[in-house]
Amino acid sequence: MSTIFFTPSFFNAISTDPHLLKFFGEGLKDSAANAPASLECKVASCTQLKDVDGNSVARFMVIGQVIAIHIRDDLLKDGLFDTAAASPLARCGYMDYAAVERVFQVKQS
Repeated sequence: MSTIFFTPSFFNAISTDPHLLKFFGEGLKDSAANAPASLECKVASCTQLKDVDGNSVARFMVIGQVIAIHIRDDLLKDGLFDTAAASPLARCGYMDYAAVERVFQVKQS
């Protein structure tokens, strides 16, 4: 099994598996070390995707199991991840991104 780190910043995937690194790139390894938080996963499966005609395409779906969560100490507030302090970016589609500056809670009934 391989280990992949999924980081909140652009949701990069970094792998220690040489076969997966050719898809994700060696240059992304530092992203996990410098990320505000990351999810360490073990690869459960890696499937090459197909187009509507059944032809394989150069895209892969990686499914993993989270085995550890890494959060920078300065981003923990009362034992919880301080999302606003991490200032994550979200891709909204097209060329649009959003920066999280304020977080609010909605009580569930």
